[in-house]
Amino acid sequence: MTNAQDAYRRMLRDHLSPALRTLGFKGSGGRYELPSETHWLLLGFQKSAFSDSEAVRFTVNCKVVDKAAWASHVARETWLPKKPTPSDFTGGPEWLARLGELMQEVEEDKWWVLSAEQDPSCVASEVADAIRTAAMPAMLAASQEPITPHTRDDVEGAVDNLIVAAREDIAEDLWLYGEEELAEAMIDSDDATYRRVMVTAFEPEQQKGRAGSLLIAESLALAAVEVLTGEPRPLARKRRRPGKALDELWRRVGQDRDKRGEGDWLASALELADGN
Repeated sequence: MTNAQDAYRRMLRDHLSPALRTLGFKGSGGRYELPSETHWLLLGFQKSAFSDSEAVRFTVNCKVVDKAAWASHVARETWLPKKPTPSDFTGGPEWLARLGELMQEVEEDKWWVLSAEQDPSCVASEVADAIRTAAMPAMLAASQEPITPHTRDDVEGAVDNLIVAAREDIAEDLWLYGEEELAEAMIDSDDATYRRVMVTAFEPEQQKGRAGSLLIAESLALAAVEVLTGEPRPLARKRRRPGKALDELWRRVGQDRDKRGEGDWLASALELADGN
């Protein structure tokens, strides 16, 4: 019997990937790039932690990054990947928006829902049309303008000494690295603790002397361990568990604790980062 997770994978593989290729994008599996000599123009599909076998709730992150500016940024912050990822917010020279915010009839965060009974081609058609009419013009326009750290349509004020992530994202990173108790503590953390984690993640103490670069998720998890326990130490697991392990986290703490779909978490995080 087909479930929503299977329908979501089929939607990406059989409908959205071919549709995006006709628009000039390359990629698959929920990560796509519109080729450009000067910029990274990226799309990233993001599933909600509420997704299960009956329904998948997802949104689309849009990102534009100047390649030369990113290379300079990476030269200073060597833990960052050589190529940015569409759904991580790093504090670098990047323009970032959710697809719903770019749609004139929506202009706010939008999450699509695909159930096991739905025809995935119908949802795919709606999303592809929104990318064609809303995301692509906005992304191409952003690539023609100077991009400063933390630029976003409705967010003013930049910070350059932290990695911005939702409190729930950090908790999920901890869970996947085997830090179950700290994951729950992160969800319950106050704003001051939350901010210290984001600041510490910018250059975690554990990174010093290590070869290569850290995943952003690993940097955030290491920072959370240091802040929540009072001292740095390695993570419980060297490799992350599969994403399906997050089902247990949200069963344990209650899915109502995930507030990422309510309001604009990024604007709130930036206000917190700036001390407002």
